[in-house]
Amino acid sequence: MGGNDAAGPGPATGPSERRDALGSGLLFCDNCGAETPHRLLRVKPTSGPSPTNVAGTARCRVCRWTHPFTSTRETPVEVAMIVSDRGRSDRRRVALPGRRVVRIGETVTEATVPLRITRIEVSSGRSAASSPVSEVRALWAIRADETLVPISVVDGARTSSRLLRVPPSARLEIGATLTLDGDRVVIVGLRARGRTWRVVGDGFAAEEVRRAYGRRMLRPPAGRRDWRTDRGTPVSRTSSTSAAARSRSAPGVRRNATFPRAATAPGGAVTHRSTPS
Repeated sequence: MGGNDAAGPGPATGPSERRDALGSGLLFCDNCGAETPHRLLRVKPTSGPSPTNVAGTARCRVCRWTHPFTSTRETPVEVAMIVSDRGRSDRRRVALPGRRVVRIGETVTEATVPLRITRIEVSSGRSAASSPVSEVRALWAIRADETLVPISVVDGARTSSRLLRVPPSARLEIGATLTLDGDRVVIVGLRARGRTWRVVGDGFAAEEVRRAYGRRMLRPPAGRRDWRTDRGTPVSRTSSTSAAARSRSAPGVRRNATFPRAATAPGGAVTHRSTPS
């Protein structure tokens, strides 16, 4: 682009300029070398089949350079997006401006619900931290209106890992109680900012927490017997050797021992004799 008028550095704005000014927008300025806010001074229709083209004269608000411009409205580009939500992955397509640059952690508002980008795959098949939409093969995202915080729940001798769903701005605090899958759990630790916090009262926004640690408040843990059980009474004297009271040095209960004889009685039955032990 070349400049039409050499605008002075001063902020002078005459009456004729105010009459012709039609608005403002972001345009590329050759003098600044970047897209900057511009005041649109004149707009004229352009020839060609596309009615979305706009041409005219604009003045850069940064360097005060006045120059002609031609702007074409971008055609949206449909991008494949894999959205993870509540343990399931859903594949959909989202229309984004072709010249837009997407970045990991950025929120996409063009979808039905706000989505946060977690991975970008470019046309070469490799992952990138940022990329123009025109070069994106697929995006991976999660819902931006909630945060999934892994929480390790101690349940007696067992520890289970679960997912806590809260808004990103919700505060998780050590010592606070929450209901998780019908269980009341007290938070005993938080992993955030590169360390584990365990002091009661420490807390962070859910989007800062990498993992939480909790303990079930129900005691004893589910699936176990009560801590105290009553001993059963033997139903017969022969079912227990401790049925007869005796001192520690007593010989205990005396019983008769039987031994088979070497010979058999008439009829073939083996006869036994009882002898005191």
